[in-house]
Amino acid sequence: MAHSSSRCQEDVGVVGLGFAFWTSRLAESMLFGIEPRDPVVFAGAALTIVVVGLLAGWVPAHRASRLHPARTLTETRS
Repeated sequence: MAHSSSRCQEDVGVVGLGFAFWTSRLAESMLFGIEPRDPVVFAGAALTIVVVGLLAGWVPAHRASRLHPARTLTETRS
């Protein structure tokens, strides 16, 4: 589960960063104090998205790994 989540995040991240770089000039009039293609801002946003995405995949995988499959199945059938 965690592997498929990180793979999906990689694919979407590449597309998203490319799209953000391409459309950054459109937002130039709304930005104050930073350049539209500031590498520090892009890196910070990418890092934030990566951390949130990894946590979103890791938390359910960690919870699922702590369950006993046979016990869980018998409890849900009752």
